[in-house]
Amino acid sequence: MFKINPLKPFLLSLALVSSIDTTLHLHQHPLFAQEGDDRIQTVIYSYEKWTKDGDKRFVLVPKPVSIKKGELKDQFRELYQLLKEGKANTYGDVKFQAKDDVVYIFLDKSKSNLHPIVVAEATYTFTENGAKAVEFPDSSIINPQTRKDIRYPAFQLSFPFYAVLPPKQVTGVLVELPDGTFLTPSAFYDHLKNKDAKIVSQLIEGLKGGDPVVIEAVLKAQESLQLQLSDGLLVLLNNGSEEVRLLAVRGLKGDDRAEINGALREVMDKDPSAKVKDEAAAVLSMSKDLKFSEAASFHALRSQDPNVVKQAAKGLVQAKSKEAVPQLFATLSNQDASVREAIIDALIAKKELKGLADQLTGTLDVQAKKQVAIALMKLQQEAISFPALTFLMDN
Repeated sequence: MFKINPLKPFLLSLALVSSIDTTLHLHQHPLFAQEGDDRIQTVIYSYEKWTKDGDKRFVLVPKPVSIKKGELKDQFRELYQLLKEGKANTYGDVKFQAKDDVVYIFLDKSKSNLHPIVVAEATYTFTENGAKAVEFPDSSIINPQTRKDIRYPAFQLSFPFYAVLPPKQVTGVLVELPDGTFLTPSAFYDHLKNKDAKIVSQLIEGLKGGDPVVIEAVLKAQESLQLQLSDGLLVLLNNGSEEVRLLAVRGLKGDDRAEINGALREVMDKDPSAKVKDEAAAVLSMSKDLKFSEAASFHALRSQDPNVVKQAAKGLVQAKSKEAVPQLFATLSNQDASVREAIIDALIAKKELKGLADQLTGTLDVQAKKQVAIALMKLQQEAISFPALTFLMDN
């Protein structure tokens, strides 16, 4: 419950928002569609605390409620009861009456300093739900009251920050940050565009919550705005959710710092999920640090995903590590023909022709050997074409 100093304008206690569309009716929005056969989902309006710290300010916000279908006056009475719930100190001994499409509220004269709250909440609520106007008999309030008569409604929808992040462009709402403060969309987008440190820190805080919906939205914004959010993503590498860890690994793509590569190497080696390991290897394989990129490619050769293995084979063509060739030969036994083809191409590119020819008399299965022989025949080099031709004639 809050109080307003009667000696100060109501303005001091309310957060003012300009450009208010007083014709907006939320019960017409899909979010507030009818519920069941005998209930209607709609809204009432209530002043709620708008600021977390410092001077208290309040904003008139819609709150979803469910009321019974029926005559308008009965719906008005139910809405009246919902308005008063938990606000006895604000409403006091208020009386209610409804006639046709007009609602009459008899204010408690002992609560005159709180009348602006009751007037605003009642006017917005009842006109939202079918009333033509609201009147306040025996008071100093000018009657009848409609939304345009509410001097400081401070009414505005608020969206969580992740719901309005680029590439989305949203107007006409308030943006709620993880610390509970609010910004207009234009200010929010300007801060993001300028990579404002405070806003970036708020995005990182949002990431740390571990909600996949939030993470995906932040990562899309990170990509379009080139934001540095690795500090928030590193924390998520130990999250209990495979989905969250996977998103965190993807979000670290392109950050080639040693600290990031070290964390990804640990994920690649120790994560319980093969999918997350493969993703970490894919990110590391793009590192300019050969210590990490080659290790990632070696890991990727063991992946169950054929596309991951084929990408790794291509990457190892330029690898200078002595381990690259043995790793490629070991993968020739892969059951996927397209993978074997990629491995053969990589070994040919590395000039390992004699080693490939030797495979024709080794332990590879017949289908793999045939692929090797056909590839060697296409090179039209006599020294290796003859053993390849001989194998094909015999098999």
